Amino acid sequence: MVSRTVLAVDDNEDNLDLIEDALSKEEFTVIRARSGPDAMSLLMSRQIDLVLLDIMMPDMNGFAVLEMIRFIPRLMNTSVIIQTAHGDEWNVERAKDLGAKAVLSKPISPSELLEEVRGWLIPCAGR
Repeated sequence: MVSRTVLAVDDNEDNLDLIEDALSKEEFTVIRARSGPDAMSLLMSRQIDLVLLDIMMPDMNGFAVLEMIRFIPRLMNTSVIIQTAHGDEWNVERAKDLGAKAVLSKPISPSELLEEVRGWLIPCAGR
């Protein structure tokens, strides 16, 4: 399997640890960002295959990051999965309207996370 790079964006270190633990077992390369501006900097400087993006962050929330991703031609086709503790209908619809591939509710199940990431990154995974 070719190694794929996932950018995990969350202001909570425990959430980043959970993501990295779950995905690194499957040989995904995980890069961490603790804020929206850090995420954008990494997206502009590295090849990222998928972004796991928290909505509720200080300075720049996940929706603002997702809007920027969709606005920049080089990034507009980047797969984004939203992760949120606020999985109400409005947040889910907003994420989907902005082009998120999926919305995962926190606390995130490592198996659900892995299944979703595999589905978007591994060819012939059924999507």
